[in-house]
Amino acid sequence: MACLQYLRRPSEERTLWIDALCINQESIEERNSQILLMKSVYSTAAKVKDWLGEPTRGSNEAIAILQDFGRGTYFKDIRLLDKKLGNEHVKHLIKLFERPWWKRVWTQKEYILAKEVTIHGGDRSVGYEALIRFSEGLYGFISGWEGELTGLTSTLIRSAYLRDLYKLHGSHNLSFVITLAEGCFYDCTDLRDSIYGFLGLAHGQLAEEIMPDYQCSVEKAFHNFAVQLILSTKCLALLSLTTFKGKVKRIVPTWVPDWPRLGQIQDDAVRNWQSRVQGLAQLPYFDACGSRPLVFDPMDDTTVRLSGMCVGKIADISADAWVAGQLARKTLKLEERWRDFFTRYTNANPAEDEGSPNWRILINDIANDFAFHKGKLVGFESYQAWIHEPRMAGWKTKKAREFHSAVNVACAGRRLFVTGHSLVGTGAAEMQDDCVYV
Repeated sequence: MACLQYLRRPSEERTLWIDALCINQESIEERNSQILLMKSVYSTAAKVKDWLGEPTRGSNEAIAILQDFGRGTYFKDIRLLDKKLGNEHVKHLIKLFERPWWKRVWTQKEYILAKEVTIHGGDRSVGYEALIRFSEGLYGFISGWEGELTGLTSTLIRSAYLRDLYKLHGSHNLSFVITLAEGCFYDCTDLRDSIYGFLGLAHGQLAEEIMPDYQCSVEKAFHNFAVQLILSTKCLALLSLTTFKGKVKRIVPTWVPDWPRLGQIQDDAVRNWQSRVQGLAQLPYFDACGSRPLVFDPMDDTTVRLSGMCVGKIADISADAWVAGQLARKTLKLEERWRDFFTRYTNANPAEDEGSPNWRILINDIANDFAFHKGKLVGFESYQAWIHEPRMAGWKTKKAREFHSAVNVACAGRRLFVTGHSLVGTGAAEMQDDCVYV
């Protein structure tokens, strides 16, 4: 292998564990067993070396730029000399980030689990942390190339996001489902690896109960994985990942996520999943049944039966779904339409104050914020003032932005609905009239 020629030490021995050599990819039994060891291998390794490939024209220059960004020296040059990267440099960077290694499923767990990761291209190398700093600081420095280059480096941002998710909230079952949802942006030769490639990021009992099985078909692997994930986590969150755009023939039942094709899921739904991370530190508000056990019965390979409490059927749905990431003033008209929908079916006072039932519903998905239970929505007054009067004290603006962020997290990709008994709430944007609400 070419990488060994560059990693060898001419005058002393060097011990390396190389997955491409140490795992027999032709043996299904060995692949099944070795996947379960990957977490231990990468999390306990002193250092992890990733190989991009042999040097090509401009690759050494590109890695040198990444090293400078990582050390902060390039930012200093920009400030003092008003210097920007030239077109030739940007072309070298684009070529480097177009290499398929960056989007491989298997490379993600290496960065997430390892203590230290270094990327090697020929005899040049750069630390992964320097790459993250480069991608985060990229915007605004490369005139005319932002779209192409920032699109390529978005994989780095996503890697940092998944690592923070694992480090901060890895013990929460929902974090693993979110990680799998993000996995649709990575490439794999074997479609089963779109789920098996992330098993090393599962925690606790979940890690012990979900096993890889390369002997079964892709369809069966996805089906078995969905069943086991629901049974192990007692969480139905993955069911919201089964709707995507496009008339693509499904290879699995409608209640089983088609993991490699989740990239076709609606944009608002993707943003909603990403924003849910902010709620993981809260109380487990996703456990809607409280202490009641989840009754889940996969009747056969195509049908699933869930037992729950029927509250009623949805009678009407708001026309507009909440779009995440909007500026506060752009949400004003949407808020007004939601308020009109709300007051149409209730006798509540439509006045917009912190005790408004309308606003309590809008932030219901972050209702485990203790401020909510005290009857005071922190930042509400500042938020309302900010919409109508953007220029105000900095601390008030900060509270207003925090409140706006909380509402976006709660409402992203959702609509208001009312049941036949005039119960009002928020639900998935894909809901339809006559859906049963449980």
